Amino acid sequence: MRRTVARIGLVAVLALSVSVAAATAPPASADDNVGLVSSARSDAGLMNYAINLDPNVGESEMASAADLIPSVGGVLLTSYPQLGTLFAQSESASFAPDLADALAKAGVSVHSIGPTRVAAVPESERAVGGATPAAPAADPAAAPAEDGPVADVPAAEASDVPTVTTPDPNSRVGSARSNWGAEAMDARGAAEVAVTRAPVTVGIIDTGIDDTQPDLVGRVDTARSVSCAVNGVPNQAEDARRFSREHGTHVAGVIAANHNDIGIDGIAPEATLVSIKALNESDLLYPEALVCAYEWATTHQVDIVHNSYQMDPWVYWSPTDPEQAAALEAAERAIHRAQSSGLAVIAGAGDRGVDIDHPTTDSDSPTDSTPIPNRSVEGGRMVPAQVSGVVTVSSVGMEDWNAEPIRATLMRAERSNYGASVDFAAPGEWIYSTYPNGRIPQIYGYTSGTSTAAAHVSGVAALVKSVHPTLPGAQIIRIMRKQAAYEYGRLKAPSDGAEYRGYGFLDARSAMVRDQASPVIRAVEYREGEGEWTSLSGAVLPAEVVQMRVEASAPVSYMNLDIPGMIAVSTDREDGYDAEPMLLEADEMDLRQVIPDGQEYVSLTAVVFAEGLNYDRFADDDATTETTFTVARDPKAVPAPQPAPDPGMTLFPASPSPRASSRPTCRCTSCPPTTL
Repeated sequence: MRRTVARIGLVAVLALSVSVAAATAPPASADDNVGLVSSARSDAGLMNYAINLDPNVGESEMASAADLIPSVGGVLLTSYPQLGTLFAQSESASFAPDLADALAKAGVSVHSIGPTRVAAVPESERAVGGATPAAPAADPAAAPAEDGPVADVPAAEASDVPTVTTPDPNSRVGSARSNWGAEAMDARGAAEVAVTRAPVTVGIIDTGIDDTQPDLVGRVDTARSVSCAVNGVPNQAEDARRFSREHGTHVAGVIAANHNDIGIDGIAPEATLVSIKALNESDLLYPEALVCAYEWATTHQVDIVHNSYQMDPWVYWSPTDPEQAAALEAAERAIHRAQSSGLAVIAGAGDRGVDIDHPTTDSDSPTDSTPIPNRSVEGGRMVPAQVSGVVTVSSVGMEDWNAEPIRATLMRAERSNYGASVDFAAPGEWIYSTYPNGRIPQIYGYTSGTSTAAAHVSGVAALVKSVHPTLPGAQIIRIMRKQAAYEYGRLKAPSDGAEYRGYGFLDARSAMVRDQASPVIRAVEYREGEGEWTSLSGAVLPAEVVQMRVEASAPVSYMNLDIPGMIAVSTDREDGYDAEPMLLEADEMDLRQVIPDGQEYVSLTAVVFAEGLNYDRFADDDATTETTFTVARDPKAVPAPQPAPDPGMTLFPASPSPRASSRPTCRCTSCPPTTL
């Protein structure tokens, strides 16, 4: 027997959709091996399915599941043992419940099985015997509509797709600088910082990138690029991964366009880009493609994932709806694995002008079929924007389009989503960036949307990673949150209660000079002759010749040990962020002349200074420590130091006033007056 869960409150409406599940679910079963499984469909049609086993399954259970798929009329598309997830294609209307039954009989625990879409899989994507047809080649000469969104794009995403319209030069927007987003974030200032930058790779999950665009030459690693657009099966053939729309090339320019005095400046011009084409020819990002994309990024040395689009066909995905739960679970498993592998994931908040944290109804889904009006979506979530740990970005424009971008007050774009889930606000209105070669007479164009805003943040994330290469994505995000607060004041407070600011606004130059990785200076040590190395801190040394040493861990380029009036030694090198610790040694340190006449001992301080790998004068990556020690003619004659006070001791008598005693004692000369 199988256990299924019927859709609640949607049956009547879904019956009007194409190839939607039957209204009545079979009776539930108490079989603990079966989880949330979609019902048999109302009619047969080619469909892709997400199959999630228990997350802790082993290789044998995954193999059993793969072997059982053909027995119930399916074809295995992809298998992800590390996720406990498989994708399959079938024309059988009862594929999901039939597979659940077969797995239960085999003793394989099932978390969820369900379709990845509403519309039937097109015949061009039919998988035969486990092989998926290659994606149809894009026509590079096909031009988008003259004054609107690219053709065939769902209305829900139209606001986030590039247009070829050039702003009216007489309008306030047209008078703005073409590269205002990069100027507002001071991308040029960041590029001018003299700092050692580690290699960083940004994976762009989008429509593909034209790597021949002049501003992107040398930025795209085609050997690591891929298409996941057809059935979520990775395909590195050139025709497959060729861009299908301008969007991926546009956000690639925002992130990493070369600073070559042509076109535009990217935020992180030294970053390497990996193109992960995941949207199909209808600009839909299906779950199987999204999972493929994140798994590709996880296994191909990507550091930052930029995700422009939300997962189709549901704007808000329900974890309890059997028609949606399996695909949602598969996507979240893939995203969480990427995060746990050290990747930072960044996505736009969406462009419907709504509070994404308190959804009630949705009339834009499914995006691949006739949308259901006023669909209840309470408890649903957008993917990836609302997956835990994902950086979510709202879009802003300049309040005054004639202002200097680097000083301008910024305000939420009218169509940008908002809410407590938002982490950062970034430029997303009328952003000028790269277009593919041969598409239009000008290979640059404008677009607006939170995907463009997220691209700015992805660029900053790449900069932060380049100077913190050993930190995982979660810590990179933590640094970015701290830095965004520095520029929080540039964001105009919402007058309508639509909070969009998150942690604030990121400045690219600040990312390169503030909160930098610094050397860690270890304890200064000394020894006499060939004796044991001993900590110098608080030690009493004889007035003889001794040796001293100190280490500093990377990143470090220079280190100096100075005992004022006595000795100064230094050393330097530049081996990168993961080099071995730098060792500084003073082999012959003569202490015989340091004690003044008439004294038996003297207290000295050893000062250690270590420079990091950032040579900008405003960088905060240097470190200093001081170690106090004593040199004595007779070390045994030096009085023992007084012990530190017990932390629990009361140093000052309690105030006689009960009211005053509740306040801390102030001993400074600038304390504010206390009103009693």
